[in-house]
Amino acid sequence: MVRIVNARTIVNTTDQQYIVVTQPKASSGYGGYIADAIQRSGKRVTVVDALSSKPYKVWPVLQSLRLNREAMWKARWENMLFSSRAWRRNSNRNQTLINRIHQPDARVLQVSKEYFPHAMDARRSYEVCILYTMKLSLEDGITPWLPPKEDRDAFIKLETQLYQNARTIFTGGAYVKPHLVSEYGVDPDRIVVAGGGVHPYFLEHAVTQVPEVFSNNLVFVGWDFGMKGGADLLKAFRIAHAQKPELTLKIAGPDASQWVQQEGVEWLGPVSSKDELIALYRQCDLFVMPSLRDSFGYVFLEAMTQGVPCIGTDLNAMPEIIQNGKTGYVVPLNDPESLAKAILTYYADPAHRYDMGRAALERVSKRYTWDLVAERIMTHVPAHA
Repeated sequence: MVRIVNARTIVNTTDQQYIVVTQPKASSGYGGYIADAIQRSGKRVTVVDALSSKPYKVWPVLQSLRLNREAMWKARWENMLFSSRAWRRNSNRNQTLINRIHQPDARVLQVSKEYFPHAMDARRSYEVCILYTMKLSLEDGITPWLPPKEDRDAFIKLETQLYQNARTIFTGGAYVKPHLVSEYGVDPDRIVVAGGGVHPYFLEHAVTQVPEVFSNNLVFVGWDFGMKGGADLLKAFRIAHAQKPELTLKIAGPDASQWVQQEGVEWLGPVSSKDELIALYRQCDLFVMPSLRDSFGYVFLEAMTQGVPCIGTDLNAMPEIIQNGKTGYVVPLNDPESLAKAILTYYADPAHRYDMGRAALERVSKRYTWDLVAERIMTHVPAHA
């Protein structure tokens, strides 16, 4: 990982420089993975993170103090990131950090959509990498990370400016490209689908032999059971289990407050390490997550490194990741009956375990790596800022 201390890099490679503006410790890890991959290619990388300084975050945290815990966290998100005032504040902070590192010829790549990489009067070009947009978040009715209602128009105006002034916009999924064109007025020629990757640890520990015999175990991994289609999954599993009682559904991630007792369902709680996840994937035949909202779907890629086919919904990037009928199945959103049918179809043919598992492993290793993402980005970024 590229280390950052007040935006000073300790990476020494070639004289080609990138400033990556992001939050490398965000839950998705998106910006950190890209920065690491660019560094591995031999480039000099400096990560700028407006929120890396604890003193800088004191005032937004104090502003967010509430008696109600849920209200406090909502206010904290708004004060830190999801409001027009936070946008301007973080943009100015980015500018301060970029000025501090004195790299006028470095290429600026922002991996985020909640601020500008610098003050917009800086006359410095930049690129943007995104997985999702705020308009998509508002449309899906699921995303909890939103600006206050009275501030949404102002936030969207700033977001639109971010995209329209970017030299290139890189997206994770192809589904975002037409959305940027129709909803934000972005020139399609400036949008490049860079894709996404799986955490390198899962590739380094990919399964070497795909099983040929069913274990009759299905697996779900995700911390928010509701957002990831948990209710539909339980309904579908009840239908499939009635016809094939030997099936077991292992659910990892949700805490006990989200558990619902059901025959054949085993709740494992949060999983603390990648090694535990790998061991879990290797116990199972099929990864099932009928998500209601998934900006990309990295967890599908994790399962695929272990030779596990996947089932997802026909939403966002899931149909791009999963080849229907080859590496798993894509089912309609909010359709437990179709999901149950896909599960039973998979188990109807023992050859599916090896054939689909092998195809899933090959697809993730050849298409979904962060080094490939970085290569696509660097290919489309001009040599001089």
